[in-house]
Amino acid sequence: MSCECWEEINCTNITKTECNFTHPKIKSFWTITLRVRAELGQVKSDWVETNKFFADQNTTIGPPVIVNVDSTPDSLFLNFSPNVKEDNLQYLVRYWEKSTNERHETEWTKNTRIGLLNLKQLTVYCFQIQAKLHLLNDNIGPFSKTYCHKTAASDATRAGFVVIIFVAATVTVVILAIVCFLFIQKFHQVIKYWFQPPFKIPLHIEEYLKDPEMPGLEELQNNCAEEDPGDSLSVVSNAEGSQALLNTNVQSDSRSIESEKT
Repeated sequence: MSCECWEEINCTNITKTECNFTHPKIKSFWTITLRVRAELGQVKSDWVETNKFFADQNTTIGPPVIVNVDSTPDSLFLNFSPNVKEDNLQYLVRYWEKSTNERHETEWTKNTRIGLLNLKQLTVYCFQIQAKLHLLNDNIGPFSKTYCHKTAASDATRAGFVVIIFVAATVTVVILAIVCFLFIQKFHQVIKYWFQPPFKIPLHIEEYLKDPEMPGLEELQNNCAEEDPGDSLSVVSNAEGSQALLNTNVQSDSRSIESEKT
């Protein structure tokens, strides 16, 4: 049952020359005619009417918004959200492999989760989403911007990658070990010189280390101390005179002292 009646909305007594006629009471299946007039105090102009407006036909349906993409080895599952609340909206996805120009399209569906099946693993696919208002005359909106996503790897492929990495690491370690061995073999004299200590062990200590039966280090040190000559200096002064007697005894060794006493 149709009703031809005029109703005021949220654009009454305004000064601007534009207005948003959006209103929750307006239904998509209504046939709407808008009219406007100018008023200046008590003076009013005639009404000017627009052409008939069919919301379900004249409205441009915007594309949905991608929420997230779930990836499997052979599929991509698109989760999106519509930009308008309408029960009669349907969606279509156009997709293709990024390296080719061959386009594919899904069937129209009301679901906001669409799966792209039978894809290649580890391959980048691009896609666009389109929405339409499905009534007597379909109102089809434009495609969305292009999104791209890569499919995942299968378990067998992951295992193959692990094996390849392990083998490559093992081969690298073996090659490095062989190179190091050959380098040491060729330059062992230089390496030995680099790691040689900067000092040499004294000869008497080296002989002692080779033959533990030899006198100890303490005995060697005592013998060396006894063989060292010693000097002694004494000064004697005469209190009654200004002349001082200076006696210097030089002791060369203990054996010379014993000979002088005898």
